[in-house]
Amino acid sequence: MKRNGLRFTRFHWDGKALWQSCTNGSSEMVTNLSNAVITYLFNIILMRMVGADGVAAITIILYGQFLFNALYLGFSMGVAPIISFQYGAKNSEKLSNVYRISNRFVKISSGFMAVASILLAKPITAVFVSESSNTFAMTVTGFALFGINYLFSGYNVFTSSLFTALSDGKTSALVSFSRTFVCILASLLILPRLIGLNGVWLAVPVAEFITLGLSFFCQKRNLPKYGI
Repeated sequence: MKRNGLRFTRFHWDGKALWQSCTNGSSEMVTNLSNAVITYLFNIILMRMVGADGVAAITIILYGQFLFNALYLGFSMGVAPIISFQYGAKNSEKLSNVYRISNRFVKISSGFMAVASILLAKPITAVFVSESSNTFAMTVTGFALFGINYLFSGYNVFTSSLFTALSDGKTSALVSFSRTFVCILASLLILPRLIGLNGVWLAVPVAEFITLGLSFFCQKRNLPKYGI
């Protein structure tokens, strides 16, 4: 009804706004596409190296990744509207303050998440497989090495979300595509040949570490023009 804040009305086609929305969300698109390809590649490599036990191990580890990265994803999605609002209001002081608090939170929590992933490796693995199985030992070892990535992934996830909130879809997609596809793909093709099975577990940490440098560069170069 007209007396309420929301009501039915005639819509008008705005192709430019729709295109900007699609391009600004491209980082989320490439993340989901990349996850499917990289998971398939993990399975193929591990099946060739250690068989079905390796596939089971990486599946458990990737389930754990969803759990631990949920903190960064949730925080980034929660703070994004605040960043967008302050940027749209051209309130540089509050925008910079939100950024500093967020940046500090991500950096501090990254250390805790990395330690937690190592400490919780056995309990999480035990949910899926028996402690007496070969898969259990393999998964716990993989968890410890894979967990190093949580030192860097939070900063990368936040950086991608930050630029999406600032309507800079290109930079957001660059960071997201690098961490979820390009760097992991290179790591998976190189590391297992050099150091064997441990190279598979370290592929994601190495990819996140390389992307960390890119994230830092993008923030250093682009944030000043947004008043941060």
